[in-house]
Amino acid sequence: MLSDILIVDLRDNASFDVREKASFYNAEFRNIKYESGVISGIYYFAVDNEHTLPFEIRKVDQNTLVYKDERGSEPFKRFVEKDDFVGRWKGYYLSYGGEIDKATGEYHEIEEKDPTFTFTISKEASRYRIIKSSTMSSTPDTLSGRVRNGKIAIDGKAKDFYKYQVPTIEVSDNGNLMYRDGGGDVRLKKAP
Repeated sequence: MLSDILIVDLRDNASFDVREKASFYNAEFRNIKYESGVISGIYYFAVDNEHTLPFEIRKVDQNTLVYKDERGSEPFKRFVEKDDFVGRWKGYYLSYGGEIDKATGEYHEIEEKDPTFTFTISKEASRYRIIKSSTMSSTPDTLSGRVRNGKIAIDGKAKDFYKYQVPTIEVSDNGNLMYRDGGGDVRLKKAP
């Protein structure tokens, strides 16, 4: 019937977003409503969406949803993907110059010794909420964004940001994050 993973997210406006992790038919869930504990709507599938089925999704226990349409019903167990962005992070500015390690001959960036920022990243539905606090300011910045091309791209137009650079957050190979904006690069390390 459906693919292995059904994703049900509560959106910012208290409505639900329903989608498949990997749809067999390039399918969509439309006209989604939530009433008396049941999510319902129309499942559009096939290449040109010419096939439609009314569906409903019910919660049967804390960890199981049951999807049902005229073809039958299918249980889905709770599965939470690990999210590399969510958490509390300390931010260290990287200098624009680096240095060459005399022992190894390798180039590496110079990182400040004490963090300048604290980032708190949470996920609400398919959006990320970022609270960026600076040791130089008493008022934190609250940003939001979505993942595009494997990075969180902060909402807004280039003209709204310093040096016209839309801030991004990406995962580094070592599990740290890198925040980039017009002011420079900030390495984010997981806070205890």
